Amino acid sequence: NRFFITLSTALLTCILFSGYSASAETNNEDYTQYVNPFVGTAVDNGQQFPGAVVPYGIVKLSPDTYPHKNDDHAGYDYNKDKIQGFSHTRVEG
Repeated sequence: NRFFITLSTALLTCILFSGYSASAETNNEDYTQYVNPFVGTAVDNGQQFPGAVVPYGIVKLSPDTYPHKNDDHAGYDYNKDKIQGFSHTRVEG
């Protein structure tokens, strides 16, 4: 019967907390207005990118832009208006 009491207590606790979160006030402020994913992506020689990253940075999907003024620049530059393709890995630093 101890298992039944523990299970009942856990279930009751979950029900109480789920009701509390549903009755809480909702904030309608749009926090995305404070986020700029393009910060640092202009004139940085492609080191910063506005792409998504999976855990541990194994895959870093982001567009590659062109034209470049020299051959040593690769990656994304906010000031360019053409996309050449997409890179799936990046090494910054």
